[in-house]
Amino acid sequence: MKTAKEVLERAMQLCGYVNGEGAPDRLRDADIYKRGLALVNQIYTDMFFAETPEGGFSPLTSMEQEIPLSARCVNDILPYGVAMLLAQAEGDATTQSIFSYAYNQKRAGGVKTMRRIADALPKGEW
Repeated sequence: MKTAKEVLERAMQLCGYVNGEGAPDRLRDADIYKRGLALVNQIYTDMFFAETPEGGFSPLTSMEQEIPLSARCVNDILPYGVAMLLAQAEGDATTQSIFSYAYNQKRAGGVKTMRRIADALPKGEW
């Protein structure tokens, strides 16, 4: 998975919003696809600042755009966050609760940025 569309479709599969063949249905779920970029951007924003707190953020502008985060984040964390928001938007409280828990667990154990710890001792003459 690399694009926002792929993340959205994986989230739809996780929630069970698929046709009889197990694939998302663009015609039946056109309203989900219309909201898809906003849903993906919400979770992308959260994870962008978790991975790169000092980076320059720019929201996704297209569903075909590749998400500039680590492969682990895009493949393992983003779909669960998008599934959580998707279920919430659909009024599916049980599914939303399941994916809220899963997303928060994955996010907590996810990618952390390394930060340098500065010397906190005062520098002065003794």
